[in-house]
Amino acid sequence: MKIKFLGTGAWLADAKEHCFGASIFVERKESLGDGDKTEKILLEAPAGINYVLAKQGIDSRELDTIWISHLHPDHVHGLLVLIGDMHLRKRTKKLRIMGPSGIEEYFKKSKEMYSDFLSIEKISRFVIEVIEIEEDGEMSDMMFAQTLHGIPSYAIAIFEDEKKLVYSGDTALCDSLIEICEDADLAILECTHFKKMEWKHLYPEDIERIKKEAEPKMVRLVHMFPFFEKYPEDAARDSEELEI
Repeated sequence: MKIKFLGTGAWLADAKEHCFGASIFVERKESLGDGDKTEKILLEAPAGINYVLAKQGIDSRELDTIWISHLHPDHVHGLLVLIGDMHLRKRTKKLRIMGPSGIEEYFKKSKEMYSDFLSIEKISRFVIEVIEIEEDGEMSDMMFAQTLHGIPSYAIAIFEDEKKLVYSGDTALCDSLIEICEDADLAILECTHFKKMEWKHLYPEDIERIKKEAEPKMVRLVHMFPFFEKYPEDAARDSEELEI
């Protein structure tokens, strides 16, 4: 499984490091019986995601699945522009969008705000399937765990053979997050601030607890505000690539 960090920052922009909002590109091989297929997954769609994909040489037409962990603007506001990008590039294959309860309504209301987009959808050559995750569960070699962020929010585990990747999305520390991180080959965890605050997010002491209790083999941190005097050793960097 190949992982590329498109962005590792948060809502507050940082011009020096972690410049772009948290988003990750994942490639995994799916066994289909008659051969292997590479599934291309985008985790989160912050504003400007279409530009970042193009800069990184990733063709939006080739994305199979877009995962949205929750419906805060810094995670989803690039979605419509990205779909328009796909249309202009003459995409033809089906696109799957997965996210928490409410994402189907969000998608519908967003389209209604932009009459031009409704016209684009009518003439587009590809089908969009929206799947709402409403409870913990599994599908398509993925596992979902509801987390704690004030609105419906989920962590996701993605599997390839015996390998396990976990992405936390935004969340406070909770048992469900620790459980889904157990024995992960890579846990991508948000770490918003260097000191504990009232926000429902993860902080350095929470990361240490997850490491101790879940024992992931590797941890990378994203969604970091530019308040750290020194970013943690586990901090991911924009454009960083890993393979597990």
